[in-house]
Amino acid sequence: MIHTGEKPYECEICGKQFSKKSSLLVHSKIHDTNASEDKSSKILKCTECEKEFKSTSGLNKHKRTHFEDTKVHKCNICGKKFSESCTLKQHIMIHTGEKPFECEICRKQFSKKSSLLVHSKIHDTNEDKSSKILKCTECEKEFISASGLSRHKRTHFGDTKVHKCNVCDRKFSESCALKQHIMVHTGEKPFHCDICSKQFTTKRSLVQHENIHNIEQK
Repeated sequence: MIHTGEKPYECEICGKQFSKKSSLLVHSKIHDTNASEDKSSKILKCTECEKEFKSTSGLNKHKRTHFEDTKVHKCNICGKKFSESCTLKQHIMIHTGEKPFECEICRKQFSKKSSLLVHSKIHDTNEDKSSKILKCTECEKEFISASGLSRHKRTHFGDTKVHKCNVCDRKFSESCALKQHIMVHTGEKPFHCDICSKQFTTKRSLVQHENIHNIEQK
């Protein structure tokens, strides 16, 4: 990872990334504080926008985003610049679609480890995990919800795809899926980022994109 620059371990508090888990654990200690300490005394405000932070390192990292000359790491695809190379690496995944972090339970993939950790909480339960797994009788793909399984089953039967695209004749099982597909032809992008105004065809893509800004602001 020294040669590749890969840093798969990310601090959930400030977003800083590390190549080794041990380095992340050492770093995490700087965020440890006395629980009885008055929280208000720890709040630090950015003098540029008054955004609040709990640590000096987080505040300093955020301040860099206000000054263009500190953003020396440039994306070769869209030209956007970043203050840190790790943030640029995270941003590039938007263009490449790379999602290296996979949920071991449902196989859903994520571009950030922090997103995977948040997602994993939906699987946390005191019940036997195996009792929640539902299998498709057609292909044995596993699901954790009956609604997810039912939606998936429709893909096995062509005659359930009654919603047809008038442009390319492709058919879909659900009207919402057809509506989403039509945007490919129209170029419509109804979801836009409030920070950089970039537009997206799906809300999910917008949410994934906004995570990039959350990293920059930490």
